[in-house]
Amino acid sequence: MKQKFSELNDAEREWISLSIANARALVEAAHADDGNGDMTPEILDAAYRHWLNSGTEIDKQANDVVHAIGFAFGQFLVAKDGFEWTLVTDQFGTEVGVRALPKRGDILICPASMVAKRWESTEADFLVPIYHAVIDQRNSVRDSWDAQSKSPWWKFW
Repeated sequence: MKQKFSELNDAEREWISLSIANARALVEAAHADDGNGDMTPEILDAAYRHWLNSGTEIDKQANDVVHAIGFAFGQFLVAKDGFEWTLVTDQFGTEVGVRALPKRGDILICPASMVAKRWESTEADFLVPIYHAVIDQRNSVRDSWDAQSKSPWWKFW
């Protein structure tokens, strides 16, 4: 099944907003705020690492924390790097994601799933390298499209 993209509904947007507010609380609890209020990949990595090492009831909080960190990371991509929120449906189901270059490359990240996979392995400090990889991929695809769209000066057709 080919991926199908659709817009988020009001309930999904509210869920994202609530999760981002939860991420802000995690950042504050970790004392990871840089004073600017931005939830950068570095700050989110620090908040997630603090939560993992906090000794709290991690299993009971995991779903909320996974969505909080994931959606805050997704919002960073939306706010800073030209991604957009989307609902993606494929053979595996339907999920909230962010994508760049719609219909020109569809660079897609499902941030909650990305965090969930790292939670299963108790991996920390993964958002910064993922961020750089995602931006590199987006730039590479965009540059490739830009190069293809430019015809030689002598070709008029």
